[in-house]
Amino acid sequence: MEGCCSVCRKTRSLDGLFLLVDTLLIQRKVNTLGVTLRVIGTPLANQLLGNWANGCEAASRLNMLSIALQNDLGLLDYYQPLLDQESAARQLRGQLETHYLLALLLERIPPGGHVERTWFQTMRLWGLVNGADLPTVFRTS
Repeated sequence: MEGCCSVCRKTRSLDGLFLLVDTLLIQRKVNTLGVTLRVIGTPLANQLLGNWANGCEAASRLNMLSIALQNDLGLLDYYQPLLDQESAARQLRGQLETHYLLALLLERIPPGGHVERTWFQTMRLWGLVNGADLPTVFRTS
């Protein structure tokens, strides 16, 4: 994770990386980071996070990471994605209660048209942002 952290330091996206790791509880599942970075690094994620960043600390921090990924600064070179030949439930067998947000990101995009696929990608990113934003919500309540 050292090389990835140095790239994130240069791009001021280290907060977003740490937020992603903490929210998904993947400190000991570094092999899942490649998949999650690829979800955050899509053009759709970049657009949505940019739209949601105003007024949402979690979206803002993840947006900085998404921008770094969009600029292709070598972040994705550090972590290969897991193969998606198995469902997320099978990959996280016995751990779904703890890693439900990670399961959402690991799950394959279901077949369908562009609208259905975009909806799925939007909902899983929305789930991640809201999960990451919960500590902020409880601090300000």
